[in-house]
Formats: sequence, C-alpha cells, structure tokens
Amino acid sequence: MIVETEETLNRPESLTVPLRFHPSFRGRWPAYPCSNRTDAANPGNEDVLELVTLRSMRVIVMRSHYGGVTYYRTLCLTNKAFVMQLAAFLRSQIGETIDKIGSALVDF
Repeated sequence: MIVETEETLNRPESLTVPLRFHPSFRGRWPAYPCSNRTDAANPGNEDVLELVTLRSMRVIVMRSHYGGVTYYRTLCLTNKAFVMQLAAFLRSQIGETIDKIGSALVDF
C-alpha cells in the first residue's frame, strides 16, 4: 500500500519523471503484490497489468497476473486530482508489465 502525504503535495507543477520516481510515491512504487494463493511466488515487477479500478477518489486497485496467478496492488493517495490522472494513465498501460509502467515518463 502506498500512502501520499502532505509533504509530497508540495512539488513543482511541471515535473517529468519515470512514474516510479514520482514524488507522490515517495520511493515506494510499486505497491506490494497480494494474492489469495498461499503458494504464489512474488512476481517482482514482472506481472502484467490487466485491470485498474477506482475504489474511491483516493484508492486505486491494480489487478495483474503472472505465472497463472492473479495479484492485486493497492495505491492509497490523498491528492484526488493526482489519483484521477494516475488512474487514466494506468488504464492506458493495461497489458504492460509493472516494471515497464514504472519506467514510463509522466508529467502529472
């Protein structure tokens, strides 16, 4: 789970960085992958994004798969505008690995 704080909201408006280094993540991209299978291995960042869901205006859930196992990663953030931009961006990345998504340059 990633939590954005007040401190991360005070950043320059036009900043282009790889998503994993975005100040809102405070060095914690990606969120830890969770699965309902107890024998599931940690996919690292090689799982493939397949669905992005807004649970609220501050929570994004990413569903991914790797090796026949479904994983969920939850992002909890405080900036609603950032959440909406991030959700739209993540939806455009469906079919990509979490690692590749984290390397993508963003300017929001």
